[in-house]
Amino acid sequence: MTEDIARGGLSDEQLAAESAAGSEASFEELVRRFAPRLFRYLRTKTASAEEAEDLVQETFQKAFRNIARFGTDYRFSTWLYTIAHRQAVSLFRVRRVTVTATAEAVDGSSGPEDLLVRREEARDLWALAGRLPRQQYQAFWLRYAEELSVAEIARVMKRPAAHIRVILHRGRVKLAAAFKEEERRSWAAARPKVPLF
Repeated sequence: MTEDIARGGLSDEQLAAESAAGSEASFEELVRRFAPRLFRYLRTKTASAEEAEDLVQETFQKAFRNIARFGTDYRFSTWLYTIAHRQAVSLFRVRRVTVTATAEAVDGSSGPEDLLVRREEARDLWALAGRLPRQQYQAFWLRYAEELSVAEIARVMKRPAAHIRVILHRGRVKLAAAFKEEERRSWAAARPKVPLF
């Protein structure tokens, strides 16, 4: 227990160094810290939660096998997300799976409950962000949910930092427009219908 508390106070990079020296407890702490975040990141790239879980497992297996290669020039999170990104790309190549963003099904028979649910989702910024193209959403997730720097996102996504800044800017513009549109729709739906005489 005391060892677990002590490990909890170490930085990710220190835990990675200990893991490279053979400490399984240190690697377990890294898994504890990063598994939920990696799952959320990989879930945006896969068709199902099961695929995301498999990719998280494969990412940690690869990281464990290659932990000695981790260099302290970068943050551990950047190194790990790069592995996760590559695992996802490999999955798509092997299975030749095309993942598309899921669209809301509108059947025209929406009742008041459905309307309420859609309004709540419209107010949720991440729900709106989910409508962005996949590359913009991934950059948004890494920047705002995982709090990676632009340089770190560039390394994870294998794009120049300037390209990442453009992706983030365009995403913010699209997100602002989508938010305004949802607010307009919400207002129009809530406005009472007054018959014209």
